[in-house]
Amino acid sequence: MNQRIAAGILTKEEGGLNVLACCRPRHKKWAGYWEFPGGKLNENENGLSGLTRELREELNIDCLAAELLMRHHYTTQHETLQLEFWHVTSYAGIPIALEGQEMRWQPVNDLTALNFLPGDNGIIHFIRHYLQKQQPVGGNK
Repeated sequence: MNQRIAAGILTKEEGGLNVLACCRPRHKKWAGYWEFPGGKLNENENGLSGLTRELREELNIDCLAAELLMRHHYTTQHETLQLEFWHVTSYAGIPIALEGQEMRWQPVNDLTALNFLPGDNGIIHFIRHYLQKQQPVGGNK
């Protein structure tokens, strides 16, 4: 089975560059693992539209602008995940965990301290390298 997923990389500058990470709640598959906010795309939904919808549903924020960082395929024993990672360069609102998930602003240099989903783990080094070359962006428009 193939599953398409869009994930958002949200950043803020607060004592250094930080990235928003969310912990999957107990009632969901892969509970206790950390991930970048986002989720499954609906049939015929493009990545940016799906990401915008997911960020509104999960965090009560509106994605105003984002750029595609990379596409990555991850295969488990039961499915192939087609992951899209988007750098959210502008959003409106303050992230609130609407689904009861734990969330935190994690220092970009310390992302590996969290137990990320296996599909996300493979690109953390890339994200860290990319973000360290960028200016911090995001929130509260």
